[in-house]
Amino acid sequence: MVEEREVTPILKVEGLTKVFDQKSGKKRKSFKALDDVSFSVQPGKTLGIVGESGCGKSTLGRVILRLLEPIAGQAWLNGENIFQADPACLKRLRRNMQIIFQDPYASLDPRMTIGRIIGEPIEIAGNVSSGECREQVLKLMEIVGLDQQYYNRFPYEFSGGQRQRVCIARALALRPRLIVCDEPVSALDVSIQSQILNLLSRLQEEFSLTYLFISHDLSVIRHISDEICVMYLGRIVEFGKAEDVYLHPLHPYTQCLLASVLPLVPNGRSGRGMVVQGEAVMPSEGGCPFYSRCPKAMDICKRTSPDMTCVEGRQVRCHLYNI
Repeated sequence: MVEEREVTPILKVEGLTKVFDQKSGKKRKSFKALDDVSFSVQPGKTLGIVGESGCGKSTLGRVILRLLEPIAGQAWLNGENIFQADPACLKRLRRNMQIIFQDPYASLDPRMTIGRIIGEPIEIAGNVSSGECREQVLKLMEIVGLDQQYYNRFPYEFSGGQRQRVCIARALALRPRLIVCDEPVSALDVSIQSQILNLLSRLQEEFSLTYLFISHDLSVIRHISDEICVMYLGRIVEFGKAEDVYLHPLHPYTQCLLASVLPLVPNGRSGRGMVVQGEAVMPSEGGCPFYSRCPKAMDICKRTSPDMTCVEGRQVRCHLYNI
């Protein structure tokens, strides 16, 4: 009998917490954008992060990349602690983690040619000649489906889909292992979205990439993800395999989200007819964040925040499974 080796996660996150200060008149309030977030991602897989606007999805991606600093928690990339890395180590780590931003119009410098935009990470990272850099850029353009004659053109000459291909080529330039895809298709037409998603899937297989895929679009998340992490007001409320979450959602918030786009899911927990009403409001101290909007709320939800519980091979944070 051959023993299966345990696969080491490429990304492991424990207890990430991020607080922003907000000024309201003369008063300052603290807003907890991430609250004790923990998960891991296996090599070559895609973890979809889904939730309403303001739930902390993009903040999570930026904290992992150390574009923002957390107030608590740790993260490891290939076993190396991202937040304890000195500048030299961090520079090396960043070769292995890149980002594709949401807006392909705002994320490209309009004063730079496409060749310079894609080649800039290569120039910064290593000792390569201008000829070698150009050769690598042309290869990357071919990989993402851009005609090499576009090398000296500027971003304004391209469509949104073409610009996002440029952003993908730039993210691939240093051959990373992890790419944070922050709403990479939300600014594109539906017909173009499918092209970019298919491109990302092909590149993942070709280069053994791992994706942290952030989106508010549940159909996109289902299409591309191996596992799904559902977030609400900075907390993970459900985590599991993509098909399990879609076909058998456990948390009332997940059920409501899916009911809004998949009302005919054939199971008793689909949340059919459930609607999330009102706006997300930070809870009073100790209560469940979803209490004021939850169609299944109980008295205990107002008083006590639920712990994460393992149910049917998944993680869910809800008192329905703690009693």
